[in-house]
Amino acid sequence: MNLIYHWLFPGVWMAFSVYWFGSALWVKRIQRGEPRHKRIVRLILTTLCAGLLISPRFGHGPLGWTILPQSKITFFTGAAMLLAGLGFAIWARVHLGAYWSAMVAVKEGHRLIRTGPYRLVRHPIYSGILTALAGTAVAEGQLRGLIGVALLIAIYYGKSQDEERLLSAEFPDEYPAYRKEVGALIPVSGRPQKIFWSAVAAVLLVTVRHALLLVVMFAGLMNMALAGAEQKALSHGYTKWMSGSGNWLGVGYDRFNRGAEGSVPHCQTERNIESISASLQPSDSRPDGR
Repeated sequence: MNLIYHWLFPGVWMAFSVYWFGSALWVKRIQRGEPRHKRIVRLILTTLCAGLLISPRFGHGPLGWTILPQSKITFFTGAAMLLAGLGFAIWARVHLGAYWSAMVAVKEGHRLIRTGPYRLVRHPIYSGILTALAGTAVAEGQLRGLIGVALLIAIYYGKSQDEERLLSAEFPDEYPAYRKEVGALIPVSGRPQKIFWSAVAAVLLVTVRHALLLVVMFAGLMNMALAGAEQKALSHGYTKWMSGSGNWLGVGYDRFNRGAEGSVPHCQTERNIESISASLQPSDSRPDGR
């Protein structure tokens, strides 16, 4: 059972990644695509989201705070969401076939796909991956999972808008009608879809706000702790230095008064200086005695 808890999610995500990137070898050539800088930014942000959710390195500090208590119910609920979401994404990927692309693009001989999972939502791959990541976040129950899902929703929303502009230009008659009939990421359209996304936006705003407050509070506490430790270290060092300096000054002063071992005493030195000064002073009598 411990092996399932530790390896189910990493193993499933690893197998999915191998299939996903391996199947990218059999696709059509791109006819028109998005700018390169957008593709690079999205790739970096998506990698960050995956790291937040999967890598244990992010499970420390504020990102590792528990927001959902872990139990068998949350673990198996998250596992079910993971398998269902990735299964839905793979179904869409297979159905799309050679027209699939990791970037926003129109392929050679591109046609509008409206069958299979595309009958339910316009972006089933995004829906499936988001569901799988949400399941991973539920199983982990940490703040980092919620932030990762929120960030990926924002990434996919921007990417889907670019795709729809491109497809609307490529299929000016078919795509607007398809857009009215089928929802983007959930299988509803029109007013219910707007209500759903408004609720999602509200939840994300509250989540981001609380996450920022937690980070600021944590940073403030760390700053106070470091300042206290630094002040204590400085105080201890100053006391030690003053103690050492006092001893050194006292020993030096005593040696000066007594004279170091083998040297002339201080009082004898003063008498020698006085006799030398007297001998150098001019005499009142003349040398010849007159």
